[in-house]
Amino acid sequence: MFQAAPLWASALLVHFDRYGHLPDEAQLLREVMIDKTLVRKIGARSYELGPVRMVLSIGADPRLDPAKVMKLVQRKDTRWKLSPDMRLSYAFTETEREDHMAAARTRLNEIFGCVAG
Repeated sequence: MFQAAPLWASALLVHFDRYGHLPDEAQLLREVMIDKTLVRKIGARSYELGPVRMVLSIGADPRLDPAKVMKLVQRKDTRWKLSPDMRLSYAFTETEREDHMAAARTRLNEIFGCVAG
């Protein structure tokens, strides 16, 4: 699992000590930047996040272990799908749709577990 919290926690503590709480927009930007870091470490070309699903476009040189990805996609009752054009998508449950940013982070960490090596 990717852990960005220690680095971000110290930066946020310094900011909070000096300026108080971050505005909502800054908190959202922080979350997006953490997600982008995960996407880069996975080796995806693009990342789309919507209210009902997330999609990763797997590049020509992914860092993912194909066997691990196939295991994830082929699980019983999985919400993961892999298209022929190498787009890995996850359809959020009704509960996950209520906070799709947090659900996406959880699913990115799940994919991060498929990184080879």
